[in-house]
Amino acid sequence: MPVFAVTPTNAELALLGTALGDCRGTVRYGYGTARRGLFTDDTHKAAAIYQFFLDYYQNSGLTKKQRQKKAKDAHIDAVRLAKYQCFFAFPEGQHFHLNMADSTNVVLSEYGTFHSRLLKNFFQGFRNGTLTTRDQVLGLSGQSFRTKSGKAEGSSGNGGCMGIATIVAILDHDPFISDEEFVSRVRQTVQVSHNHEQAMQAAIAIALAARVLIEDRDSRTANRDLAQITLQRIYRHVTDPEVLKCLRIVEQQIQQNTNARNPDHGAVMAQLNLLMPSSSGAERSRKKTGDTKLRGTWAPSSAAAVLYFLFTGDGSQNSLLQQVAEFTIDQDTIGAMLMALSALQEGGFRRSEFGAGQELQQLQALLNDLPGWVVINSNAVDYLVGDEEEDESEGAAGHCACGGWSM
Repeated sequence: MPVFAVTPTNAELALLGTALGDCRGTVRYGYGTARRGLFTDDTHKAAAIYQFFLDYYQNSGLTKKQRQKKAKDAHIDAVRLAKYQCFFAFPEGQHFHLNMADSTNVVLSEYGTFHSRLLKNFFQGFRNGTLTTRDQVLGLSGQSFRTKSGKAEGSSGNGGCMGIATIVAILDHDPFISDEEFVSRVRQTVQVSHNHEQAMQAAIAIALAARVLIEDRDSRTANRDLAQITLQRIYRHVTDPEVLKCLRIVEQQIQQNTNARNPDHGAVMAQLNLLMPSSSGAERSRKKTGDTKLRGTWAPSSAAAVLYFLFTGDGSQNSLLQQVAEFTIDQDTIGAMLMALSALQEGGFRRSEFGAGQELQQLQALLNDLPGWVVINSNAVDYLVGDEEEDESEGAAGHCACGGWSM
C-alpha cells in the first residue's frame, strides 16, 4: 500500500531537529540519555516556543489576513510566553517530568542554575498570583542572571538561542513578514528568558539563518555563497561588537575552508575560545579539554560555531553530529541548534541516513516522547527526504496508511 506523507511544517522540522541534536549531544556528553526522558532544556524551550506561536495563530479566532496584521502590530505577550516556558500553561504531569513547584534552590535536572531558578520563579509567581505583568516578567529575566557586581553576565548564555529555531512557526503563517518585524519577534521572545543584549542578538543570528535556509531550499545555493548571503543578512540586524567578532571569524574561515578536504575545525574553535569572557565558564572548561573544543556556553561563540559547522559540512547530517561531538563541550545545545538548521535546509532528514533501523526508531521515539500539548506531525517517516529512487517497500517499513506506527 502506498504511503502518503504529510509534509511537516518548518516549525515541526525545527522542533524535531532540535530534539535530535539535543538527544545525541546528551548521549555523547556522558549522561547516556537525559535523566528525565530523551530531552534536556534545549528541547523543552523549543517546544514551548513552538506551541506558543502555534496556539497564537490557530486559536486567535481571526482570519489569516487578520492574524497576519495582528502579528505585525502586536507585541509578544510576555506573560503568556513565560507561562509556556515554565510549563504553567500545561496540565500537571506534562512538564517534561520536572518538578516546577519545588524550591528554587533545587536545580531542575538538565538545566543551568540561573535558568532553573528563573523558570521556578515564573511558575511559583503564576501559581501564587503575584506575577501578572510584562514588566515583572522581564524584570525577573534580567535580575535572575545578575552577578553580585550587578552585571547580567550569565544571561548572555546560549540558552537564549538554543530553542529559537522553532520561531519559524511565524514564517509558516506569514512567510512575507519583513526581516525587521521578524527580528522584533525574535528579540521579544528571547527577552522573556534571557534579557541580555548578547543573548538576544545571538538568537537573532540563528533565527535569520533559519529563514534564509528555508527560502533557499529549492535553490540549493553552494554552501560558501549561501554562508555569505546568510551572514550579510544577519549583519543588518546584529550590532553587538562581541557577536560580530565571532561571526567575522566564522566568515573568514568559511571562505577558506568550505572547499578544503580537511578543514581545521579545532583551530576555529580555538579562535572563538579566545574571545570568551571569563564569566562564560571558559576557564573552567579550558583545564579539562584544551583549546580545540569550543568551551563554555557563551551565546556569541555558540551561535557562530553552529553556523561554521553548518556551512563547512559535507552534506551528511550524521557528519554534522560527529563534528559537534569532536569539537564542542556543550554538545546538546550546539547539536540542537545545528540539527534544527540542517533539517530546515534539507526539508527534513536524509532517508539514506535516517530511513531505517535504529536511526528511524530514534526519530520516532523523539516524537513519541514529546508531551501531549505539543501538537506535531507524529510520523517519523514524513520527515524523511531524498533518495527518491529507493524501493517503495523499504521506505514504507513500519508506517501505516492510517497514520499509525508500529515497531
